[in-house]
Amino acid sequence: MPTVKDIIEWLSKAYCQEEHVAVDLWTAKDIMIRAEELGVEISEKEAEEIVEKIHNHIDSEVGINWCVVDAYIEERGKNNDMP
Repeated sequence: MPTVKDIIEWLSKAYCQEEHVAVDLWTAKDIMIRAEELGVEISEKEAEEIVEKIHNHIDSEVGINWCVVDAYIEERGKNNDMP
């Protein structure tokens, strides 16, 4: 799973600093805040796992958006409710 440091290093090698780009950045903190809004309690570790799952299973046609994030959070919430 890449870290912010990894991304910065990769960007500095791969792109000119003056080049215009469109970037989305999602963190475990974003996941935790959204989970709270949805009424799903998750730990920081679970939020990190969700970020990793999203990263590893990204659909390039859909991208990463709140609907995608919500689906992963809700899936985690359902799994936590199981005995």
